[in-house]
Formats: sequence, C-alpha cells, structure tokens
Amino acid sequence: MAFEFTIDPQANLIRETWTGHVDLAQFYECAKQQWAHPDYRRQMNMVSDLRQAEIDISEADLAEFAEFMGKGEAVLRHAIVVKVDTGFHLAKVFAALSESTSPYWESLRVFLDYKNGEVWAKSGLPPHSANAGP
Repeated sequence: MAFEFTIDPQANLIRETWTGHVDLAQFYECAKQQWAHPDYRRQMNMVSDLRQAEIDISEADLAEFAEFMGKGEAVLRHAIVVKVDTGFHLAKVFAALSESTSPYWESLRVFLDYKNGEVWAKSGLPPHSANAGP
C-alpha cells in the first residue's frame, strides 16, 4: 500500500505518509479509509508527506479529486510536503487549478520542509496569510 495515516484527535491533525507509485485510485482509497476511521471528524487539519512518492496523476484527475475532497473532507488546512522536483510539478498544477470553485484549494499549501508544513497545518492562521515554503 502506498499510504499510511494516523489521526491525532488532540492536535486535530491527520498525518499521511505516501511512498512509491501513487495514483488517483490510491488518493480516493486513503480518503475513504480516513473518513471511516473512528477518530476522524470534519474540520481537521492534514499533513501529507509525499517526499518518497512518485505521483502519477493528471491535472484533470487532480481537479476531480479536489472537488471530491471539497465536498467530503471539509479540511481546515492541508499542508503537502514534497521534494523539490515533485514540488515544482505540483505547484504548476495547483496554480492552474487555483481558480477552481472548490473551497479545498483555498486551504492547501505546498512545503519542502515537513516541520514547517505541520506547524502551518496546526496553526490558527487563515490559509491566505500563511507563509509557505522552505
């Protein structure tokens, strides 16, 4: 399996770790497993560590998944941690989709440093005022 997750209800945080080849089906499966978990609740924050993953997803697939997440997840803040080469690709895709009507995009930031991503995800700052990056 390409993903593992833990849910920390005290910190209001879901921590995901992704490894190996990752595709759209795995993103859906992970979300469904999280939503079924007894510690899950809406309005949690999330950190997704994709530094060890190879992502195979198109812009259209990503837009579809963002719409799905926007309707089901209602995440407050979602920090995605990537390595540099993955980060440039994701940033380009996110920029292309930034005008999406899904509220999910407003709560998402890409980071190169895990600690910075987790701090941001757990913070009370509104998504538009966070300083994302290394």
